[in-house]
Amino acid sequence: MSDNNNDFWTAWQLLDPLLPTGGFAHSNGLEAATQFGFIDTGNGHGVDVSTFVSDIARNACSTLAPFVLAARNRFDSSSSFEGRAEVEDISAWSKENAILHAMLTGNAPALRASLSTGTALCRAAVAAFSGDSSSISQKLKALKQASKPNTRVGHLACVFGAVCGILGISERITIRMFVYVTVRDACSAATRLNVVGPLEVASILRKSTKTMEDMCEEAIKRGSDVQSAAVSAPLAEMFAAAHDQLHDKIAMMEVEKETAAFAGLIEVSLQSSISSATKLFSTYPLRILYPKKVQFDKSVDCAWFYTVSYGGGLVSGDLVPMSVDVQKNCTASVCTQGTTKVYKSIKPSSANGTCNDVDSENTKTTKQTLEAKVGTNALLCWLPDPAQCFKDAKFEQVHEISLADDSSSLCFVDWITAGRVAHDDARWAFRSFLTRTTVTTGDDTVNVIESQRLENAASNNEEESLAKRMANAHVIASVILIGPRTEAARRKCAEYAKDSSKRTTNAASWLTAKSPLPAGVSYSLATASESKTQRMNEEGNEKDSLVLRVLASDIESAYGVLRECLQPLETEIGCPPYNERGGS
Repeated sequence: MSDNNNDFWTAWQLLDPLLPTGGFAHSNGLEAATQFGFIDTGNGHGVDVSTFVSDIARNACSTLAPFVLAARNRFDSSSSFEGRAEVEDISAWSKENAILHAMLTGNAPALRASLSTGTALCRAAVAAFSGDSSSISQKLKALKQASKPNTRVGHLACVFGAVCGILGISERITIRMFVYVTVRDACSAATRLNVVGPLEVASILRKSTKTMEDMCEEAIKRGSDVQSAAVSAPLAEMFAAAHDQLHDKIAMMEVEKETAAFAGLIEVSLQSSISSATKLFSTYPLRILYPKKVQFDKSVDCAWFYTVSYGGGLVSGDLVPMSVDVQKNCTASVCTQGTTKVYKSIKPSSANGTCNDVDSENTKTTKQTLEAKVGTNALLCWLPDPAQCFKDAKFEQVHEISLADDSSSLCFVDWITAGRVAHDDARWAFRSFLTRTTVTTGDDTVNVIESQRLENAASNNEEESLAKRMANAHVIASVILIGPRTEAARRKCAEYAKDSSKRTTNAASWLTAKSPLPAGVSYSLATASESKTQRMNEEGNEKDSLVLRVLASDIESAYGVLRECLQPLETEIGCPPYNERGGS
């Protein structure tokens, strides 16, 4: 943006709350966090508003900023937008909207708000700025025509970036504006909730300037690759998804693929009408076990597999690519024999054979990938124990699951513990953890994306550490349930989350308790978001997918939630998930 006075007026108008740029559409989880007792409301217990607002901004920068920048750069006023270029740009922009829609599937309140405010902004931008020039009018009207609230196109981040690009606003100003609007709306919610007064909110906004600027610079550095988008503040995301479970609301809530050979390969097909392993291969650092006696109910057809790591875990630089193919009418469960331990990351060995320490950014990342296919009427249950990353570990997971059609079913569990909690300095002390799960159907329609990035700041500032931000949470889990054969489990998960809404008052107070939590008492928090996997403009409103997210104070509490919520799958796989070892 130049020093032209008109440019400043444009930016100020986009920031004005009278324009629907997300203003007051939802609280980004602050309302739920307050009702759950996570926010300090003056009783000296919980986190302060400014800390939670920083986490909201952190998620905006890591999850939404890539989409803002991608749209802004695509519609930059300096680029051509005539004829074929217009069609290509709108098509690519629509695909980015679909990816963002899939990423928000696990957060139903945010998904609705993103679409409603995005399409509203599009209409307002046409009314406000079409008179600037015929070129601007043409571009904005093309956006409006493509944006429809009942489809996957028109998400706020994508619309905001596109409008800024069309109006000639620079990358830095665009990201700063987007983050400011996000933070402003959260602070507004805090005022309306009477958590803080308007003068204190003004102070919070001012004091957060340096932190927000650093986050914006980091977002610009990461760039416009939408595949890099990931949640980096899971507690804020968890509370945002919990909004629908509140009794009272003030808001309007509406791998890269590896070329190396697979370390593990499983193919399941029918042999004499029984699901059987027709291909089974594994090599270091992975071993796959195929026991024949697992099910409690022997009449249920299911092939069971267990993955094992040599040496008890994965070391720095290990690469574990897996392939699973569950063919038509088959059932398969893939489990582990214990937590997936990931040891500290080190630099590559030097010329004399010695290993270097972890000080450099060039330390090796441990990576685990999965390419899975689920055939017609088939079911894949991916039921690992949690990942356990040790201090200074760097771990990345990329899961790509392709469902043949709407009759294919999937239960996918992905979770992580805080690490070696017996050691005070090793709790949430890994360097980085990135996990990304993408589920597609048939014609490559993206249905669900669950993506999370947890990182410890390089500054070693205790106040900015992951352990501090995760409060007393020891486990974070995500469960994706899709398809007709998971219907009973989806109902159970939804009921479990609904039941937890009956105790919303201080239900999350354990997260910020200063004294040690009582031994033997389970503490957890769960949200469930249901949606349709088919294109949203298809007829019918029946929901066929669910994303369950769980926070727990310890691993046994998390196991308890998973066992209860997934127990209905026993009729499909022969024994209750995470309970089968008692019958083997």
